[in-house]
Amino acid sequence: MLNKALKFKMEDIKKLIENLENQMQQILEQQENIEKKMTKIQEKLENIEKDIYIDEECDEEIVCPYCNYEYEIEYDEEKKETECPNCHNIIELDWSGDLENDNPYECGGHCGSCGGCGSFDDLDDEENNDDNTEE
Repeated sequence: MLNKALKFKMEDIKKLIENLENQMQQILEQQENIEKKMTKIQEKLENIEKDIYIDEECDEEIVCPYCNYEYEIEYDEEKKETECPNCHNIIELDWSGDLENDNPYECGGHCGSCGGCGSFDDLDDEENNDDNTEE
């Protein structure tokens, strides 16, 4: 009788193991399908990211403050200056978009081609002095 009970329990254990193996196989197949879907989603996300951030790869339009010549340069945050291809003056680049100098009529003295100009008020004073000396 004990032998029959053991055989019965062994058969139950074999069925349980068989069921667990089948469930494991199903889980592995589902995992494989999920991984394939994740790969497709990742590829789509990469394409979307390229579309969204394409501006970083684009050229930037520059207008020379000396001769008003318009040209494009490649976006590069490391690049601090560019030379105008028309007048060959050096133009300081500020990729941050922040204006260091709120007064557009005053030189900040940060470009590579000068030693730091005065403001336009200084030029007005010079013109006034020239006018006084002519009289």
